[in-house]
Amino acid sequence: MLQLVAQQWRQVGVALSVKAGDAGSRTLDNLDPLKTPLTVSEVGRADPDVVKSMFFPGNRDALLQKGGSSDKVQSFRDDKLNALLTAISAEVDAQKRLQLTGDAQRYLLDNAYVIPIFEEPQVFAGAKWVKGVSFEAVGRPSFYGAWLDKR
Repeated sequence: MLQLVAQQWRQVGVALSVKAGDAGSRTLDNLDPLKTPLTVSEVGRADPDVVKSMFFPGNRDALLQKGGSSDKVQSFRDDKLNALLTAISAEVDAQKRLQLTGDAQRYLLDNAYVIPIFEEPQVFAGAKWVKGVSFEAVGRPSFYGAWLDKR
């Protein structure tokens, strides 16, 4: 998937180098923006606060900002983005939260902080005697209430 993204971006003049690594080295290298300036990350939740939790330096810190999860970051910090992210989590009005979330998403795209891709293939098979399978708001299956009827 990432090789395909790299090929497509090459067509518009962007060179992406996809690198593999073992889990231990990759974990450490991902904390160093000089070794890994771009990484694949994903989180799903049916609440606008997911944007704040993904990018805010005090949370998952996907952008590796100074003062966040890595002591290897020398200077990068985006106070405008952080203000938007803080505003999302502080806003109690649902419509205003959605507006702020859209503002933050546009800001992330406009500043080329993210390359939006989505790949989460899931295939499920069922039968008429399988009952109670449901899906939560993000689309993940829930088998908590599943049961088998007589065939």
